[in-house]
Amino acid sequence: MPLFYEDYCGSIADVSQFEQMVEKAQALGYRSIGFILDRGYFSRANLEDLDRRKYNFLIMAKGRRNLVSSLVLGVKGSFEDKSANTIWEYEVNGTTAEAKLYSEDRRTRYFHIYYSAQNHAAERSLFETCIKKMAGVLDRLLGRKCDKLNLKTYEKFFDLTFSDDRDRVLLACSKNNKAIDDYIGYCGYFCLISSEKMTAREALLLYKSRDYSEKLFSADKTFTGSWAERIQSVEALRSKIFIEFIALILRSRLHHAVNGHIVATGRRPNYMNVVSVLGELEKIELIRIGDGVYHLDHAITARQRDILSVFALGVDDIKERCRALSRTLAAMDNRHAEGGSPESDVRDDSAVETEEEV
Repeated sequence: MPLFYEDYCGSIADVSQFEQMVEKAQALGYRSIGFILDRGYFSRANLEDLDRRKYNFLIMAKGRRNLVSSLVLGVKGSFEDKSANTIWEYEVNGTTAEAKLYSEDRRTRYFHIYYSAQNHAAERSLFETCIKKMAGVLDRLLGRKCDKLNLKTYEKFFDLTFSDDRDRVLLACSKNNKAIDDYIGYCGYFCLISSEKMTAREALLLYKSRDYSEKLFSADKTFTGSWAERIQSVEALRSKIFIEFIALILRSRLHHAVNGHIVATGRRPNYMNVVSVLGELEKIELIRIGDGVYHLDHAITARQRDILSVFALGVDDIKERCRALSRTLAAMDNRHAEGGSPESDVRDDSAVETEEEV
């Protein structure tokens, strides 16, 4: 659920804004919370700041850090094909190892290492395509001056031979098969680091919940129409963003209710998403016929019953609420017929709704 938001005057790097974000969270009174961070926030200073403020964290490890690489090698082959290590929600296998982030670290951290066969195939295919392109570039550079070119990336995976003069003419190149094989050996692996003890499954589910926040604010542009603000002042912009923030809280509750139902039932129908859920529920309508009483326009469909179960509601609950709403609307119609004022209708209707809510 969105707790607070920040609006920036320009492009600010995540890693530099992190200290201010943590200070705001502390100033707002949030104590028993943790931070789920992507690799853009990874820095020793940020993690030490969280420790000092006694906040827990879960963060994605950056790239192919030496510590992570050594941990992957230490557990490689011990969990990838074990059903006990399978996290079925995301079709990966995971395990956990304990280590320190750096030599002076006073606390033990928990490294959650995962392997995805799908990611392995995709990453290897992408890497091998890059190797082919790099080989093509080097073939075209043979016999040419390379003194002004930066070939450090190429030198990681190719053995390059240059002339001894300052022109650095490329004389020969060949693939470094060991470096290429080592890189392929890490394809499909990724790592999360947590400050508190938890299982690999718990860590992954917690980190993936961050995706809900990312998608939530991405949906802000479509769900609340903020892809074009259409305002003429900063005050109007901030007011509109605040209203969107409230709308996102409501949408988040709907999203988590739907996602919890999917996890509990183990199935994901194509209508189980926020937009489709709202669309289906809008089809439940009341109409007034000749007797002056409001009735359901049509029976509750199987799809609508499935959606209502997400919110612990059944057909009988909807029928009872429809009858209560029908009585309220009928009472309003009677007051209109007796010449009651619109203002009194609004006040009386509010009173009725308040009594029903109680």
